[in-house]
Amino acid sequence: MKITQFNKSLDIYYDNRCAVCTTFINWLSLEPYVCNVNFVSYQSARAEEWFRSLSTGESERSLAVRNDSGGMYRGDAAWVQCMLGCLNYGAIGERLTSPMLTAVAKKVCHLAASDEDALVKLFSHARDEEILSELAEQPLARCEVDDRDDVMTIMAGIPDSII
Repeated sequence: MKITQFNKSLDIYYDNRCAVCTTFINWLSLEPYVCNVNFVSYQSARAEEWFRSLSTGESERSLAVRNDSGGMYRGDAAWVQCMLGCLNYGAIGERLTSPMLTAVAKKVCHLAASDEDALVKLFSHARDEEILSELAEQPLARCEVDDRDDVMTIMAGIPDSII
């Protein structure tokens, strides 16, 4: 799940009507990244063209990340990919790849966007168990999206030359 030297770019797809996603994307767009990042709203003409397999009436879509190697990530794995690519938060992204913390990746990303100092403090001294316990108590605004990781409906014909 690492961002490697072979991943020179990421496309991050998000629903611009979801407060959790847009808050995070707004924060992420200001962060330095280790590779080229393209932020693509599902509501954009570009995304609608690429994701023809999605019904046009679908109101919300979960965060997804595609790398230039053709890898596609959705759900927890997509949130982890976003943090792995952050120049300043790659170490936190690495920790999120642990089976214990992957499940709270979305909360970590939300915390990054809302309170960077609290995020750094939490990860600088706490063990994974403590992080999990701390984040379990923190509420996360409901993201009204389909978070089913088992079905990858967005494997549309995205041309490789686009990345």
